[in-house]
Amino acid sequence: MESVELSTEQMLGLLATFGVAGADVGQDRDPQALVRLRLARAVLGAAEAHALYAEQGAIEAGLSREQITATAAAVFAGADATEGADPLVLLQARAMSLHAGIEQMEPDPRAPAGDPILAVAGTVAAALYTLIGTRYQLAVGENPTEAVEKLAAVGQVLEQTTGRINELFGLAGMAGRAGRGGPGDKN
Repeated sequence: MESVELSTEQMLGLLATFGVAGADVGQDRDPQALVRLRLARAVLGAAEAHALYAEQGAIEAGLSREQITATAAAVFAGADATEGADPLVLLQARAMSLHAGIEQMEPDPRAPAGDPILAVAGTVAAALYTLIGTRYQLAVGENPTEAVEKLAAVGQVLEQTTGRINELFGLAGMAGRAGRGGPGDKN
C-alpha cells in the first residue's frame, strides 16, 4: 500500500464524517505543518473514538473478549505497518501519544495538587515508549550496548514507579478505613 498524504480539506471532511465540526486547528495563525499535524491527530482521535463505539457494540452483541482482542491487529494493516519492525514504530508512536495525552491532563489546573495516579500513568507511558523503542533498536540491529543501558534505566524507573503505586495503595487503604471513598465523597 502506498502512503497517501491527505489535504487539509480532506482531513476536515473526515472529521465532519465522524461528527466533529468546528475544531480550532489554528488554520489562520499557525504554520501549515502544525495545522496538518493537529488535523491528523484529530482524525486519529475521531477514528479511535469510532473504534471504541464499535467495540462497545461488539460487546453488547455478545462477542467474546478474545474475539474483540483479536481485532487489534487490524491497526497494523490500516497503518501499512505489518512487516519487519514497522509494527514497533507504530506501537512506539501510540505510546508517545498516550504519554502526551496524560501530560495534557496532568497537572490538572483545577486540582489543588497533582494527581498521583495520572503522574504514575505518565511515567509508565514514557517507560513503555522507551521499552518499545529499545525493542525496535534491537530488531534493526542498532547499538545493542545502548539498548541494554536503556533497558536498565527503564527498569530502575519502573521499580521506583512500583514503589509509588504501593504508596497509593497504602493511601487508598487508609482513606477506606477512615470512611472516605475518594474525590466525590462528602465525608
